[in-house]
Amino acid sequence: MPQQPATKTGPKQGAAKRAPAKQVSGKTPKARKTVANGTSPGKPTRGRTALDLNGYLYSPADIPMRRVRVDFHHHDRLDTIDEPMRGDISGMAIDDDILWLVSDETCSVERLKRQDDGGYGAHRSFDLTKVFDLPGNTEIDLEGMAVEDDWLWLVGSHALKRKKPRPDQDGARKTIKRLGRIEREANRYFLARVPLETGVDGAPELVATARDGREAGLVRMRKGRNDLARHLAKDPHIGPFLDIPAKENGIDIEGIAVSGTRVFLGLRGPVLRGMSLMIELDIKDKGDGRLKLRKTFNDGGRYRLHFLELGGMGIRDMVMDGTRLLLLVGPTMDLDGPVAVVSLKEPFGDFHDVTFAKEIGHVLRIPHGAGTDHAEGFALTPDHEVLVAHDSPDPSRLHDDSRAKDLDLFALETA
Repeated sequence: MPQQPATKTGPKQGAAKRAPAKQVSGKTPKARKTVANGTSPGKPTRGRTALDLNGYLYSPADIPMRRVRVDFHHHDRLDTIDEPMRGDISGMAIDDDILWLVSDETCSVERLKRQDDGGYGAHRSFDLTKVFDLPGNTEIDLEGMAVEDDWLWLVGSHALKRKKPRPDQDGARKTIKRLGRIEREANRYFLARVPLETGVDGAPELVATARDGREAGLVRMRKGRNDLARHLAKDPHIGPFLDIPAKENGIDIEGIAVSGTRVFLGLRGPVLRGMSLMIELDIKDKGDGRLKLRKTFNDGGRYRLHFLELGGMGIRDMVMDGTRLLLLVGPTMDLDGPVAVVSLKEPFGDFHDVTFAKEIGHVLRIPHGAGTDHAEGFALTPDHEVLVAHDSPDPSRLHDDSRAKDLDLFALETA
């Protein structure tokens, strides 16, 4: 069950000390002069620094309003899914009455429609292998998605994986052998967009080529990686972590937000001395089914790094909310720990290379369980509420039909 509100007398006070400016991409980054809610830098948000969560008391807004049922087809009816879909939701996006979902165990995108009772059903699955010629036959490890101007953007983890121990099956010798195996799967280096167009039932569908001529495209994948990973491999901050598995502070992309041609990718890892990373891209459609990274940043660079002081937490998901960017943040490793939704104000305007904790607005503290209910993805509803999906869901969320699962719905304060 979700962790109950704390009973401490109050949160810690005071803002975190500003760290010295670091050299990023050959220049000294400037700290922003106002915090996310417009107050002065010396005045902490709600009486504390934005990311001081250890002594933080839950407020009524941090308790879910209610649970929302999402109802999938049984996995036996789906060609692309071998296990119950409900246990592996890794990313989500909402567009009007449509809930889009992805899993880190498939090569498909799931569409559900809002029902009269407020839940989501009428499940339909779209196979991405029918849209893209992928280099491998493994899952894409899809982690993030965003809807922008009749396009659905998708990103894979770009991560290595280490074999998990199986204490119920293996002895010590085999466990050690499994832990020594690190795998690189080419499909995980996936960054793409797919056209959306209205189908015969009036709902949006994923198509390889739309009636208006728009075509699906992805960042070129070759030799086991894509162009983004090849550029990042040369970066002094990220490059050393491309050969470290996810969940071990290796590179692990888990969120995506889009505004026009500008794409932001949120990293669960690496976290560098408490500073989390976000990658900004400017993407061009070459018209041949390929997306290209423009030379827009730092004297012709194809990407820009943003360093965020998130108290050692990584980015688990992200979504645009008007002029602010909301981030779901939590532990980089697979463990229980603080989870929150925080905000960056106007990321597409005066957004510097380094953003310190007191410049980041606190939005929600998300409850978690003991070994269960790790918030993995979130989305904004048309009613400006936050819908949250969990990895390792608590059994109370799972219905007996092996199909349905309950998500949490939170109220969201006005920006």
